[in-house]
Amino acid sequence: MLNKTKANLWIKIVAWGLAISFALSMTLLLILPNPSGNGSNEVPENTRSESDNPLTPTTDTSSESAIESAVGQGDLAMKNGQIDQAVTFYEKAYELDKENEDVVSKLANAYFTEAQEIQETDQTKAKTQYNKYLELLPDGEHSEQAKSALKELE
Repeated sequence: MLNKTKANLWIKIVAWGLAISFALSMTLLLILPNPSGNGSNEVPENTRSESDNPLTPTTDTSSESAIESAVGQGDLAMKNGQIDQAVTFYEKAYELDKENEDVVSKLANAYFTEAQEIQETDQTKAKTQYNKYLELLPDGEHSEQAKSALKELE
């Protein structure tokens, strides 16, 4: 029979295993090509009905769940360096709750990060992203950098 210490150890091992499995599966979903067979990595539009879309709120609970899902996917995309995808996910969460400070902060920071990455190659889009950052967080952590970058890009 297992004593309490061994049981706790096994619980921790199983929990870590599940967490790692989840993280790997989410990573693979973002990395692997679309299995539709058409050779495209683009996600087909209108493959789900409105009621099947997890980002379409039907009640407060589903809206909160949709926000959490979009933010989680955005966080994973940011972690994997897929800033444009992160922006898309954070924008979906923002559309569901424009007052959520966490969502506003993550979206603004994704705009700022994207602007920094593309500043040399696409100045027009970089300006747009810096301005979006400043609209969301005019006094944010990176606001002075964003303002300075905008002046340089003019």
